[in-house]
Amino acid sequence: MYNEKFIENIIVKIFECKEKIYAVNDSELEKTKQAHNNRDYCFNYFMSGRNYHFLPEVLVKWKDLVQQIADKAFKNKFSLMYIDKELRKYFHENYEDFNPENLNKFLTELKENASDLLFCIPLYGVELSNKELSIGGFSLKTVEKIKEDISDIVPELNLEIAIGTDISPNQVLLINNYQTDSEKALDITLTQTKRLIDILNWKFSQIRQPSTDMKYIISLQKPRYDKLMYFSLKNKKTMNTNYKHLFSVHSLDLNADSTEKYICNDELLWLVDLISQETTNGYQDAILKSIHWFAQFWIEQQSDNKLLYLAISLEALLSQGYATTSFVSDRVAFILAEDQENRLRLRDLSKKLYDLRSDIAHGNKINVATEQELYELEVITRKVIQYALNNRNSFNTLQDFKKSIDDKKYQ
Repeated sequence: MYNEKFIENIIVKIFECKEKIYAVNDSELEKTKQAHNNRDYCFNYFMSGRNYHFLPEVLVKWKDLVQQIADKAFKNKFSLMYIDKELRKYFHENYEDFNPENLNKFLTELKENASDLLFCIPLYGVELSNKELSIGGFSLKTVEKIKEDISDIVPELNLEIAIGTDISPNQVLLINNYQTDSEKALDITLTQTKRLIDILNWKFSQIRQPSTDMKYIISLQKPRYDKLMYFSLKNKKTMNTNYKHLFSVHSLDLNADSTEKYICNDELLWLVDLISQETTNGYQDAILKSIHWFAQFWIEQQSDNKLLYLAISLEALLSQGYATTSFVSDRVAFILAEDQENRLRLRDLSKKLYDLRSDIAHGNKINVATEQELYELEVITRKVIQYALNNRNSFNTLQDFKKSIDDKKYQ
């Protein structure tokens, strides 16, 4: 049995959510259609003949409820996605009568059917001067902190075996709080983790770098030469990740005030929340794809590949069927410039760089991208992505986003 006051508090919060969750039976076709077409509802799910539609404010309350159950009932040893999924089932099955008896039964079964520990994934290129940092649905923790958490949950467990003998004492480990407890979920967890790495590298690319031949880079792969203080882009020592060579990992303390405020801002938390969602709209998906290819540019060393990745990053947001070059260059111009002179200059520059991309992609030329050309395309791509992020709440489809740019021609 769980603490009586805790149970009462959870029931109160469930009823608060219920007041703003619109429930409609699947047989009520007109009401179901109206609810699906109502854009005020930001989330919905279906279960055994009934649809549940959430207003934005109740979705926040629901997530807080899931987090409270995770914190108070299970000391965060079970995943939020697992708790969320089962809570929806409980909400449906007991919709007419939430009471202490069925809630206690629900929590007991939840605990009995879940795994005990979360997957911990080593990260390289970052440090924590404190013991942990939360980034949306992810936790970054030191080995020391992980051991403390495991000891609280399973005191008798051999921590050296649980953590792994190849993990160094000062290692930073990543936990995806939204993972579930099945083999399929492990694939989901790894996919989300890789997307998080893309997002963090996008943010790292905006931080002032230590020097011209070094970068802040975050990686899932251990540096080959771990005795070095850092990896210079100009030396020949490399580390291998997914058949690519990363030349530089310069560790960054994420607990530093300036870094933590920069990393844990609204924009990044929006992106991290996005990769945890089951579905995204076309505009959101394009932003994630664009950031992914920008991150590939950021860790790549070969100049032609770097240019290709930047071009693909732009295409993800701006291309249009087979008329890619003209549409991309025009849209760049109308996003980044306000007057005719600068728009024509940016259009011509974008077209030149994009033509260079085509030559490389089709094997007509190799090793032709200069540092200046890469820099110019990097600046353009970075500003376009930022423009899309700044307007992240303005569009529901990628087509609407593109149309808003094209309409600037007639203003």
